[in-house]
Amino acid sequence: VTIAHEWIENANDAARIAALRDRFENELTRLVPGARINAHHSPRLFNTTSIAFPGLEAEALLLLLSERAVCASAGAACSSGSLDPSPVLLAMGLEEPVAHGTLRFSLSRHTTEAEIEHALGVIPLCVTRLRGSATSVRA
Repeated sequence: VTIAHEWIENANDAARIAALRDRFENELTRLVPGARINAHHSPRLFNTTSIAFPGLEAEALLLLLSERAVCASAGAACSSGSLDPSPVLLAMGLEEPVAHGTLRFSLSRHTTEAEIEHALGVIPLCVTRLRGSATSVRA
């Protein structure tokens, strides 16, 4: 508890993680057309991001990411395990298709630049794969 408390009180540590999160968000929205950061102009935790991939199902994206060693969660923390759109995301004003395609990524004090780079390499490929599958199903 003492170590955690000391880490939390060190503003430089939180700033480093927030900078990693911001870089991750900026690059991901550049690399994945249509991806959007939920509530990024609102007060939020320095280590967490909620990113919507409209038109995709979060669960399908999670499976592809998991196979490629990228960890994430669907929706909001209070709705984990449910296939319904997160009531929190809906209350924030997200449309249902956007809420269905939202993933939550959390960084820790141990998160490295290399892990961020790995995720940035994997996520766009997985989104492209799912979008291609969705297009072929509709055709």
